[in-house]
Amino acid sequence: MSDRHIEGASVDDILLNTFDLLLKKGSKYTATKGDFIEYDSCLITLTNPVARLSRTDIKQTIYSCLGEFFWYLSGSDALDFISYYLKDYAKFAEDDGHVHGAYGKRIFDFDGKFNQYEQVLQCLKSKPTTRQAVIQLFGAHDTADTYKDIPCTLSWQFMIRNGKLNMYVNMRSNDAYKGLPHDIFVFTMLQEIISIELGVEIGLYHHYVGSLHIYEENLEDVNRFIEKGWAAEAPIMSIMPKVQDFLPIKGEILRLEEKIRQGSTSFTEIFTSSVPSYWIDILLLLYSFRKKRELQNDEISFDQYITSLEAVKDKFECKNYVNILENKIIEAKYKGSY
Repeated sequence: MSDRHIEGASVDDILLNTFDLLLKKGSKYTATKGDFIEYDSCLITLTNPVARLSRTDIKQTIYSCLGEFFWYLSGSDALDFISYYLKDYAKFAEDDGHVHGAYGKRIFDFDGKFNQYEQVLQCLKSKPTTRQAVIQLFGAHDTADTYKDIPCTLSWQFMIRNGKLNMYVNMRSNDAYKGLPHDIFVFTMLQEIISIELGVEIGLYHHYVGSLHIYEENLEDVNRFIEKGWAAEAPIMSIMPKVQDFLPIKGEILRLEEKIRQGSTSFTEIFTSSVPSYWIDILLLLYSFRKKRELQNDEISFDQYITSLEAVKDKFECKNYVNILENKIIEAKYKGSY
């Protein structure tokens, strides 16, 4: 591994090596968002894209990661969708309540004309060795006017090599503390979905960044992450189930996510859904987040919140998710609230 090539088997490996590099060899600059430390022209390679979720309590932002993933998958650019999971997005929205740089809209309806997701699938199905399977996320129009948010990601490229689907991401800029773990999570989820659609295994994940940086306001948290460390263990998430057609599953999980977000579905409806158990587990995680929101809004009591999490964790097929909720229950009981 060279200074400009960071490689790891998990997102925690990637973050540790990235933070170490920035702190030791980065240069200080000032931008409109504040002072930052930058190291330019870096390639990050995640050798096991399924290990996309941090095992640390500092960066294991599973709810917001899943929220951003579903926002992309829905093709939406609406603020009210993503702000449910990430309140800070409000400052990036235009006056009409839409986020100009939203990726989902660009993936599935770029310029109101192109479904780039379908184009990539068809391209790879018809020409498995193609180098043309590219999704463009940044456009010339993004700097032709002033917007509150423009994509940090320039493009995604997908190539099948040695029977596996590799992903190549090109970033103009990346916040290593806040943005990088979210990007790796969401992008590799989509990489895995496309690999399932194509009937091939998921391969390597490559992430090239022009400006890799951390803001000085996050340095304390960065140092906490480095000092805490973690045990080298298997990925939290399991491999996605192989299916012949993801489209019906996509429609159903998006329908249920919306109902969960709106508070209009029942616990029973989720765990008795017809989608594979992999996706039921993820929907149950979103349901537990809904209960957290209800507690914060004084819609349910603390005891009701704990009871709901206990019920959810008993339905998980993936036992690692049981551990996540058990930790949240312990933390909530220790604090007396959430």
